[in-house]
Amino acid sequence: MINSSDEIFTLLVCTVGGSAEPIVATLKRWNPVRIQFVPTSETREQIETRILPMARSEGVSIDPGRYDVVQLPDGQDFATCVNTLRLLQPVVDEWLSRGEKYQVVADFTGGTKCMSAALALQAHRWRCVFSYVGGSERSKDGVGVVVSGKEQVQPSTTEVIDAEPSQVPIVESVTERTQLVLVRTVQSFFRNAVLASYEYR
Repeated sequence: MINSSDEIFTLLVCTVGGSAEPIVATLKRWNPVRIQFVPTSETREQIETRILPMARSEGVSIDPGRYDVVQLPDGQDFATCVNTLRLLQPVVDEWLSRGEKYQVVADFTGGTKCMSAALALQAHRWRCVFSYVGGSERSKDGVGVVVSGKEQVQPSTTEVIDAEPSQVPIVESVTERTQLVLVRTVQSFFRNAVLASYEYR
């Protein structure tokens, strides 16, 4: 049990795909006070029909007043995903302005690759913790999806991806610079992530 003096208040921003289990694992791991679910029109119904009921059955009750939905117009359009997620900047800024005990967690496990990449890119601007749900066991001889019940949350902070200016190669366009930041963000996350001592059950 966390003492009230040590309690951390978490705002979770997470992309929503077709699987509820990874998001439930994330909810259990971070126990967020506020949540920003980021689905598409195709996955929005997952929130109320699968994610919240499953979380409730696992002892994590999320009432409607604790979450908001930021729906992406097109989960396959990277630029649209990035532009939509930029709308969260004031929300994140306001949350972090409350004090040192307030943190933001960006979980980019769910959704399309464009959705995950867009959140990783946008969250690189925040003072936050990256969260990714991997697993100790996958289907298709270890190269498929994570087997239900084997989810593991892997956290990493944005501090590990801040590079020295001399280490950033010169690029010729804004598009190339965006791609470079994205690649460095994702690569650094997996290089520096420490496996959390937590497994979804």
